[in-house]
Amino acid sequence: MDAKELERLVDQYGPQVYRFCLKLALRKPDAEDLYQQTFLNVLEQDMKIRRDGNPRSLLFSVAYGIWRNEQRKRLRRSADPSALLELEAAPDDTEGEALVRLEAEELKRIIALLPPKYRIPLVLQYTFQMPLEEISAIERIPLGTVKSRLHQAKALIKKKMEEKGYGKAQ
Repeated sequence: MDAKELERLVDQYGPQVYRFCLKLALRKPDAEDLYQQTFLNVLEQDMKIRRDGNPRSLLFSVAYGIWRNEQRKRLRRSADPSALLELEAAPDDTEGEALVRLEAEELKRIIALLPPKYRIPLVLQYTFQMPLEEISAIERIPLGTVKSRLHQAKALIKKKMEEKGYGKAQ
């Protein structure tokens, strides 16, 4: 792969890959490192991306692989990878908007705290509107496993939201 083709990939898919890296890493500095490593890896490996293929899926797969390897290294070093998203409330929200925003922030926190095996398929499907088959290819797991993890993730989110008082019949 030459620099011109890499530049085209960065221009076309860079923002989506960066958002995915942010969802994986949960912290901006880590996401920036992952983003750079993804494109550097593509360049170093001299990956051939077919025009008729799916470059976005390949880039997401590379980013996911790098992130997964980093997680394994951290676990071996027994580091604590738990982190919360930093969310700020806007000062000029009306009461209704503030309540909706609080619920959305709580939902983001719950998703951020999900184990990666549940969080990643959820992010890929709902943030990037990826079909289940593509998620299966990125994570290198069977389609049925993707469906199962999405179902379990939704059940966990529902349970946590209800524990916090959201969604209960009043």
